[in-house]
Amino acid sequence: MHFKAVIFSLFIASTLAVPAVVPLDARAAPVKYEGSWDYTQTVPPCYPTGPDTEQVHFSVTWDGHYTQSTDEKTGAVTYKGHVNQKGTGVGLTSGKKYQFSSVGNYDQTWTYTPPYDGEYHSVQNYQIVKQGSGVAYSSKYNAYYTYDQTKGLVFRFDHNDDTC
Repeated sequence: MHFKAVIFSLFIASTLAVPAVVPLDARAAPVKYEGSWDYTQTVPPCYPTGPDTEQVHFSVTWDGHYTQSTDEKTGAVTYKGHVNQKGTGVGLTSGKKYQFSSVGNYDQTWTYTPPYDGEYHSVQNYQIVKQGSGVAYSSKYNAYYTYDQTKGLVFRFDHNDDTC
């Protein structure tokens, strides 16, 4: 009996000493993206124009991170991630500064399936605040996302002037 108790104790001890094997995550590590774009917009974005209307040059910076996963059976590629954006502008006539407010900080998910010809479109709303005025003008831009088998996630932006 004593021999069986010793063997059983060694078995329990060796079982507890074996480290647990943690399965690997099937998704790739998050990839950081960042960039900027510039454009000129009429502010306030109202028609007809008024005495305070001017062209403003804006610079927008953004950064984000995305994970990519691929379904081995279907070839579907899914991106999940988060984007942060900031923007500032300078009036080309007055030299006054403008700031984006309520600009997008958002989570997104896109899935592309072969033949990868799909495109996602989103409208991003934001406000423009003129230095010292406290007045906010609403505006928006379009973002387009596609998938390229060589380049990965590809995106482009275009801007829409808004009416008041």
